[in-house]
Amino acid sequence: MKKQILLSLTCSISIFSALLFSPIAQEAFGQSSLKALLLYWHSGREDNFITTKERAAEPNRGGTAADMGYEYAQNEACVLSSSQPDTSALKLYWSEERQDNFSTATTVGQKSAVDAGYRYVGIDGYVFTTQKPGTVPLNLYWNAGRGDNMTTASAAGIQAAKDAGYNFVRTEGYVYPANQCQ
Repeated sequence: MKKQILLSLTCSISIFSALLFSPIAQEAFGQSSLKALLLYWHSGREDNFITTKERAAEPNRGGTAADMGYEYAQNEACVLSSSQPDTSALKLYWSEERQDNFSTATTVGQKSAVDAGYRYVGIDGYVFTTQKPGTVPLNLYWNAGRGDNMTTASAAGIQAAKDAGYNFVRTEGYVYPANQCQ
């Protein structure tokens, strides 16, 4: 009898584990299709740039971020690849005048980008609008001297922003730490 109970319990745990870590369960918990949010830096422009794609930083030119003179810095965070409840699109904007990329997920950020003459480039992923378990804030910083927006979520990115004289603007949303999608 004890062996049957133990065997039954072991089978139940195995089935529960298989279901819990299945792609369907991960999708339900919002982690199935995470994409790395990559941080790039252009020293000539003093421009920070985050994206989930190896795309050109400038919308009218072909090539990749590297082709435009950007250097890969680090994986900054993980964003969702598709819209889910309580998420907002992380949108990339580009300013030809400022030679600046600007990533935002808030209505205020989008309005600020358009009002400042930025052009919409595309969606890089989706971020939570409120903090969920296991997520961290995706913060926007601004450096007036450089004319640069910097969106960051990692401790290293936040420290780099502060060290370079960037000022905190707002939290754009909530993302998973970079180690969740590497």
